Amino acid sequence: MVVLYNGANKEYGYEISFQDLFPDIPDGLKPFVPQFKIIFINLNWFSYDNLPGKPETKAIAESMKLADSA
Repeated sequence: MVVLYNGANKEYGYEISFQDLFPDIPDGLKPFVPQFKIIFINLNWFSYDNLPGKPETKAIAESMKLADSA
């Protein structure tokens, strides 16, 4: 899962395991809890002038950044 956010600083972001969000899960239940990573990406990390891809990709990324700051 990817979470995009518009943070105040310019750092990239971080990732966390879904199970790490629930540190008190009993060992017997851990096999039933999904094991995937959540990746947090700070939209301020990107240099939008040099973002690779089609103009549509750049427009979507810029729109997400503007929508988050509103």
